Amino acid sequence: MKALVFYQILKDPSQRGLARALDESVDAQRALRGRLALNTFSNTLLQRDLEQMIDACLKKTATVHSAVSMNKAFIIVLLCLLPTEISLAQEWPYYGGDAGGMRYSPLAQINRSNVQRLQVAWTYHTGDLSDGSIYPVRSAFECTPLVVDGVMYLTTPFNRVIALDSETGKERWAFDPKLDKNKPNNLFINRGVAFARLGKEQRVFLGTLDGRLFALDARDGQPVKSFGNGGFIDLRVGVADKFPNRLYGMTSPPVVYKDLLIDGSVVPYV
Repeated sequence: MKALVFYQILKDPSQRGLARALDESVDAQRALRGRLALNTFSNTLLQRDLEQMIDACLKKTATVHSAVSMNKAFIIVLLCLLPTEISLAQEWPYYGGDAGGMRYSPLAQINRSNVQRLQVAWTYHTGDLSDGSIYPVRSAFECTPLVVDGVMYLTTPFNRVIALDSETGKERWAFDPKLDKNKPNNLFINRGVAFARLGKEQRVFLGTLDGRLFALDARDGQPVKSFGNGGFIDLRVGVADKFPNRLYGMTSPPVVYKDLLIDGSVVPYV
């Protein structure tokens, strides 16, 4: 939620009262945004607090307006209720919840008094499963899904990436890195992807069991052709390419820091 206050103050001593009132409104806005960052209250309370802040702002400016000329100063108050920011606390944009990996959600709507009344909203089956009878090893679902702008990004044990509508569970797109499932691994697993906003573009980064790092367009799941070799980097090159029969790959998502991708690798059993 944003309360955007645009104003222009002409260089006139008579406008100082208006300037003070506007400064106070900006302080109130900052305080409100601070509370939003802490996520200590529900969306309903957030909206109520915003309305009270705006009412106070209008009362202050109305008092000042009676003492100044409108042709020397004006105020435009623009209120924008943005769903993407209202739902800020409901998102999970990082593998660990936030950039610091706190793994904590401040949401309090579901608690001990009502958890027993929860019902299934939707179910999605990835279909990626191995019991060891067809492929060399078993599979396990260990993904921590990301939720960004109403889209859930998850990975499967076969390293596929799937984007779902978080409200309905409807599939938006799916990407398959074509993992060689006949090659023995410790286990078919993948723990998730990393999400990044790069200017106007949005990227999803995937590390695979066979040592590839993909950059996908978050809108449609297509590989970003300008990244690496047509959308991926072979991490084995220069590291494990001399040991083709040894395991080298990724099971956890990389970390995005500015223009860097920081990733680890599978540590095989000796």
